[in-house]
Amino acid sequence: MDPTLQKQKSTVPVSCQEIQSTVLNYPISKAWEFFKGLKLESIMPNTVKSTQWVIGGAGQVDSTLKVVYADGAVWDLLITDISNNETSIGYSILSTEPAHSVTSMQGKI
Repeated sequence: MDPTLQKQKSTVPVSCQEIQSTVLNYPISKAWEFFKGLKLESIMPNTVKSTQWVIGGAGQVDSTLKVVYADGAVWDLLITDISNNETSIGYSILSTEPAHSVTSMQGKI
């Protein structure tokens, strides 16, 4: 190995995965009705102030949702996957204000 070559520490934050879970005391069909519309202010009123569809709407892949948090943060989500069979919604974070120090974020509810 060439002794003049040195490894540099990456300045890009990297994470493989973060998994969080909770148990809801509701039948899956009732919980799915709340989640699939992504009216997060109804589910987490102390955390989310409002949600607004900017492009498309509930139940549509490639729709964009603006989420305004109670602390004033604003996130724009791109809906990438909706599965009634798996009762899940996939999304990518398009932008955050204030800005996060990560290169990308994807999530699944």
